[in-house]
Amino acid sequence: MGIAQPAVRATRRPSGVVVVVDTERQFSLNRRIAMRLLRQRIEDGDETAGRAVTTARWRVHDELVRGNPTRIERPEMPKQDLASQEQTRRRP
Repeated sequence: MGIAQPAVRATRRPSGVVVVVDTERQFSLNRRIAMRLLRQRIEDGDETAGRAVTTARWRVHDELVRGNPTRIERPEMPKQDLASQEQTRRRP
């Protein structure tokens, strides 16, 4: 029959990351190891999230359409309307 080792479970609630450590015989050592592993996993997750944001930004950047202007054509006004506009401009 072996000696029971005190296992430690460290959970970060916002992200749901869980670490279980039972490698040492002392609870305090297992707790230190668990906290160190939890911090490492959170930092790795933050780096992964940062890379995902950067990738998404580049995707949006690459999807933009550049150098493809649209030409707007306005219908020509009848000559009668042009003449009446010129007369109103000339009057002070």
